[in-house]
Amino acid sequence: MDEIIINNFKNAFVLCKSYLAWILIHYGCSHLYIYFCTPKTTIGFLTSPFLAITPQCKTCYWLLDSSRVSITNMWGIFTLWAITKCTNNI
Repeated sequence: MDEIIINNFKNAFVLCKSYLAWILIHYGCSHLYIYFCTPKTTIGFLTSPFLAITPQCKTCYWLLDSSRVSITNMWGIFTLWAITKCTNNI
């Protein structure tokens, strides 16, 4: 019984590590995108159409979108995992 509980905590820890990694990527890229691609100045407003097509801005946007999808999917995975663990013990 104790081995099953320890195994479940190990699995949950692995899921939480990947979820935290995606959160950090999303948080970091959102701030980098604002800093590099949409500066909060008048010049930034005028240059944002040109900055938006640069490789670093495209990369930040891709990471933002990918991390958003991954975070959304992680919630589904975590919910299904928790439901499975709860129903197996009934």
